[in-house]
Amino acid sequence: GGNSVAVILVTSDATGQIIGTAAYVGDEGNWAGLTIETAEFPVITSQPVAQVVAVGDAAQFSVSAQNPLAGDLTYQWAYDPDPDVAGDEVDLLESDADISGSDSNSVTIANVELADEGYYFCKVSNGLLSESNKVLLRTQKMMYYWPLDGDGIEDGGSGFDGVLEGGATFLAGSGDPNENVRVGTGSLYTDGVDGVLRITPVDTPLTDSDEFSVTLWVSPDNVGADWTGIVARHQSSFIIIQQNTAGRIRTSTFNTGPENPLDTDPHPSTGEEAMANGEWTFVSYTHAADGTVSVFVNGELDDNEDTGAGFVNGVGSLLMGALESTLADPVGLPYNFFEGRIDDVKIYNYALSNNEVAKAYYDYTGIAACLRDPADPDVSTIGLADANNDCQVNLIDLALAAASWLECNLVPDTACP
Repeated sequence: GGNSVAVILVTSDATGQIIGTAAYVGDEGNWAGLTIETAEFPVITSQPVAQVVAVGDAAQFSVSAQNPLAGDLTYQWAYDPDPDVAGDEVDLLESDADISGSDSNSVTIANVELADEGYYFCKVSNGLLSESNKVLLRTQKMMYYWPLDGDGIEDGGSGFDGVLEGGATFLAGSGDPNENVRVGTGSLYTDGVDGVLRITPVDTPLTDSDEFSVTLWVSPDNVGADWTGIVARHQSSFIIIQQNTAGRIRTSTFNTGPENPLDTDPHPSTGEEAMANGEWTFVSYTHAADGTVSVFVNGELDDNEDTGAGFVNGVGSLLMGALESTLADPVGLPYNFFEGRIDDVKIYNYALSNNEVAKAYYDYTGIAACLRDPADPDVSTIGLADANNDCQVNLIDLALAAASWLECNLVPDTACP
């Protein structure tokens, strides 16, 4: 025998969830007879998922769990305003007119308001307590807005204001769409040489959710320039660039997928619609929670791609008019400068829908946009009945169908009526 010791073991899974404890009391030199009995905590097999919903809509969180012991599990949902703030009280949810299922494995919060934003998690018990991951509920909103009407001030009061560098300047206009200004009374001009507007929310993520959208107006002066940055948080979140002599829009998101462990090989989405020198184009870029990225040109879906991954909600400068190097010395050096005008830049914390993008374009221009099929953006959502693909079914489509009425291409000819 030796000295008397006590050993307490705590075991957890890869996520840090405690799945058992064990205790041994005995002599330090007598380990051969050690046996461990593990306390059987509930095992959470599926975690709740973060939600971004419109104000007034419902949010639902669910967990699945297994009980290693006989008997039923109990559930209790809870709310934490911010797990990173010490002293914040955790509130246990109670079912009422707006909350249902607070003591079940699935809770629904109806009529979500701004005050409901925060982290939700579930306490699962069989006498021993396991807790799910804490996941974020956010309401859909515009996070940042730069009107660019004579300055780089962010309109929402975030303090993420832009500073001109090099040959960048602000242009003034009448407030009606013209060569220099698309919205309001001004726009940003970058010269394609060294001009850029730098916004430096260096330590702040792009969005407070796992989705985002960017919309802006752009008017190039040199569509022959390749890979020039229009709006970018390069190597940390996303880039929107002008690509090659076709003047097309290319967008990329730096994702978190297994194909991209070092965040250096973004999945692109490249549109087919070309911009023209001196003409304003409305560009929208969205990244959904399921990894689908989409680019819209003048309110219509131009291209999309399922990356199957989230995006790097990174930190760093947001540049308008160039890309930003994270590899060169010094880090942060702008390059691939855009020549032209940029106006009315907005960032949202969710993926705008096809309808919302089309409506935004209509609100700017009064011009209707066609809803394109996500499976094939070259056709409208109406399908085959829209014979001329103009996003409406009318007498023209009927005439086109009638023109080929009773035509038959069966072989042999005798098979035709």
